[in-house]
Amino acid sequence: MKKKFSFNTLRDKISIIISLNFLIIFIIFAFTNYFLFEKSIKNTISEKQFETISLLSNDIEARLLLIHNSVIASSKTVTKEIISDSEKAQKFLDSMIGLHSIFDNHIFLINSQGKIIAESPFIGNERRGLDISFREYVKKTLETKKPYISDPYITTQAHKSPVIMLTAPVFDENGKIIAILSGSMNLLGKNALANIKNEKIGMNGYMYLINTDRILVIHPEKERIFTYIKKGGNKLLDRAIDEGFQGTDKTINTLGLPFLTSYKRFNIKPNWILAADYPIKEAYQPIENLKILLVSITFLLIFFMFLITPKLINWLLSKLLIFTNHVATVNEKKGNDRLFNVTGADEVDTLATAFNSMIIELDNRFTEIKEREEQFEFISTFASDMIYWIKPDNTIFYISPSCFNITGYTTKEFYDNPQLINDIIHHDDKEYWLSYEHGKEDAFEIRILTKDNKIKWVSHICREIYDGNENFLGIRGSNRDVTKNKTLELSIKEQAKILQELIDLMPSIVCLKDEEGKWLLANKAIQELFHLINVDYKGKKDSELAPFTLSIYKDAFIACEKTDEMTWKAGAVQRNIEIIPVPGAEPRQIDVIKLPLFNEDGSRKGLLIVGIDMTDTLLMQERLNQAQKMEAIGQLAGGVAHDFNNILMILQGYSEILDMKLRHPDPLRKYVENMQTAINRGSRVVKQLMTFSRKQSLRIETFDLNIMLKEVLPLLNKAIREDINLEIKPNIEPIKINADRGQLEQVLINLVANSRDAMPQGGKIKIILNKINVTQSYIKRHGEIKPGKYAQIFVSDTGSGMDKKVIEHVFEPFFTTKEFGKGTGLGLSIVHGIICQHNGFINIYSEIGVGTIFKIYLPLFGEEGDLTKEDKKDILYLKGAETILYAEDDELVRDALTAILEESGYKIIEAKDGVEAIELFKQFKDEIDLLLFDVLMPRKSGKTAYDEIKKISPKVKIIFMSGYNEEILADAGKLEEGFELIEKPVTAEVLLRKIYNIIAG
Repeated sequence: MKKKFSFNTLRDKISIIISLNFLIIFIIFAFTNYFLFEKSIKNTISEKQFETISLLSNDIEARLLLIHNSVIASSKTVTKEIISDSEKAQKFLDSMIGLHSIFDNHIFLINSQGKIIAESPFIGNERRGLDISFREYVKKTLETKKPYISDPYITTQAHKSPVIMLTAPVFDENGKIIAILSGSMNLLGKNALANIKNEKIGMNGYMYLINTDRILVIHPEKERIFTYIKKGGNKLLDRAIDEGFQGTDKTINTLGLPFLTSYKRFNIKPNWILAADYPIKEAYQPIENLKILLVSITFLLIFFMFLITPKLINWLLSKLLIFTNHVATVNEKKGNDRLFNVTGADEVDTLATAFNSMIIELDNRFTEIKEREEQFEFISTFASDMIYWIKPDNTIFYISPSCFNITGYTTKEFYDNPQLINDIIHHDDKEYWLSYEHGKEDAFEIRILTKDNKIKWVSHICREIYDGNENFLGIRGSNRDVTKNKTLELSIKEQAKILQELIDLMPSIVCLKDEEGKWLLANKAIQELFHLINVDYKGKKDSELAPFTLSIYKDAFIACEKTDEMTWKAGAVQRNIEIIPVPGAEPRQIDVIKLPLFNEDGSRKGLLIVGIDMTDTLLMQERLNQAQKMEAIGQLAGGVAHDFNNILMILQGYSEILDMKLRHPDPLRKYVENMQTAINRGSRVVKQLMTFSRKQSLRIETFDLNIMLKEVLPLLNKAIREDINLEIKPNIEPIKINADRGQLEQVLINLVANSRDAMPQGGKIKIILNKINVTQSYIKRHGEIKPGKYAQIFVSDTGSGMDKKVIEHVFEPFFTTKEFGKGTGLGLSIVHGIICQHNGFINIYSEIGVGTIFKIYLPLFGEEGDLTKEDKKDILYLKGAETILYAEDDELVRDALTAILEESGYKIIEAKDGVEAIELFKQFKDEIDLLLFDVLMPRKSGKTAYDEIKKISPKVKIIFMSGYNEEILADAGKLEEGFELIEKPVTAEVLLRKIYNIIAG
């Protein structure tokens, strides 16, 4: 007969309970996962929707910024001439093809009074001069002097569409706004904002643009554009406008429909908000489908659980019922009959085995209890710790005799006065002792006062005691004398503190790690290097410290762990240069030495790391190497230039002879002219070789210094502070020079920066341009300058000034009076080098507390005699009949120049070196009218030969020639001031003119 379910048997109860429990667990699990899944899907939908509008807003902002930059760039091409003439302004706007492709609602040029100068496409003359100064974008641009993107407004043009305006101010040379260039964008047209109304969210979702004035700027429904949204209709929209909400949330829109809505503010226009509406029903449809599926599965599972569970339980509990009956009658049995017969190895058999073991154990426990009571009495009597038991009424139930050895008080004194346990606590630790929650088993160390008033340290621990029925029996405590260990510990801490202070004074980085690479000790230098000040570094590996500092150190920490491991494996000192990044500065180069430490058994003990910052040392070494390299390059350039000049001199000479002999006109003359052009190019290359620059070549061009000064003025203004007044005074006439414009601009920037640094409290800088004729009297008053006509650049400041000692070194490389790390000392040496490269001069005048003046002299363009074609012809065929002693060691050069001079009527006596020149002069001294000597020759130089000839004939006239320039010759000590020097290669016209002038006196 089949049994029915009831609640009287364990089997039936377990069947019902297990079924219900399993069902409840399943329902909880299923619906928990459903709700988590629902939340996850909703969050994902919200995040994706917000990500979509964020990407779109970023794209729109990028495109608007690009368009705005086009307007700004175009504004810089607007000139006063364009602004002053409406027709020119119209042509200028019509030519802006790039802007026309962007702005579909006209381009405007507006004057500083807010009136239209011109607009493109042209509508009519009646709009020129139209006052639109009331427009927000005009006001904002004039007020801020910055580019501006307007809020939408309805245009006054015929189409009456909503538009936005992008503006850029136009400045004159003084930084004053003289006009506004602007482009108008139709919000209904195809432009950067068109994607908003075309984007779809799902099937029925859409996007729109609204501003903080609650005006719909862009909307898929055209009729809603520029409508006003009342407050309160959409609470999420109110939060986005009033509270700055950005993100995704559910809301009811102004039409009463539930939507999932996202809001994202524009960065470029903070009062614009991009919104996306997604119908809730469509957005959450996958969640509804999942809910239906989950309910169906739950009902099916309930049916099968109640059908199968009772049968399974009945089979599982059969052996358990037998064991239950045995346990119920065990007290009636004796001996081995109390043990259950185990026949298998399932859970019931395991339980029965445990039951049998428990029976045997109980028999043994009764015997052991008495033995343990005797052992406890023995241990507590001879224990070194002071052990006590305080009952709930605060009386002492037991205290060990060792209390006397620790405190000096006997057990009787403690039993008579239980408060004595609290009274012996040192007065400085009393407050902590009384506030401590006793019985929580937290060990701590505390000071006590013994009976003879000595201070001891004890390690205290206590716990609460309960009987088998959870009745509170009191607190068991223990005090262990740790005075010796504590004294040693305090001594070690004091020594560690002294050690820490010592290594903190070291400029080198010092770090000690344990066998696992965890930091034990580190000085301030390494903490400051890795920004770990006030970080608890102890017990942390490098990778574990990375999150506590700047992210740029992450790679350095990882690399450090790898080199630590390599050091341990190598078993010896390792040394490497490690590059450590520095925020906002150049990385530091650290010379790191790692010393592995090992125990006697060879196991790892620790790692000592010492690092020295070699950045400045290596930088100085690099500077020294660069200086030596530049010196070698200068010497090489001089030698190459000299040889190349001789080659050019030969070509120059013979091309000049051909030019003399060819008739006018002659078809071959163009080839000669091409040869001379090529020779001139070669000559320029030689001059560039002989320009001793740092790392770049000169780019010579002819320009007006006045124009250069005006154009570099914005850069100069950026180089100074607001408390410094920069005054410039161009020359009233053009000042044309041949120079490398970029290098001269660098000269001005360096000098202005130098003046700025000399005026920390503010001041005044003047830059004045002059033309000046340097005469011998001027040189006596102002310093060593070659006579001639120069452009003078006068730069003065009202700074702190310099004393004579500083002035003597001011142009030396790497010399600086600034604090370490505040300057390289290269600025003024670069200025000096550039001016010297341009055959110019620089003088400095300064007084402490008064200021500094730099005077730069650069040769004027054309002041050495720019000859017209007709002038050249006259000089070229100027005849002479005098005798010239010509000394040149290069035979080809000598032959070429001899041919030119003889062609012009001069009689030439040739010498191949200085020795031969002296012998020939002695032979023909009465006939010779002029000496023409190369400066550097074998056996005896031209200068040495001249010095000996001068002793014979003091009034003899001489012209020196050289492939080296005057600066190199002066450095070599070969030629003093006052001698005429012709640099090779030289044209016939220059040579003949110089000879004519010297002979003529």
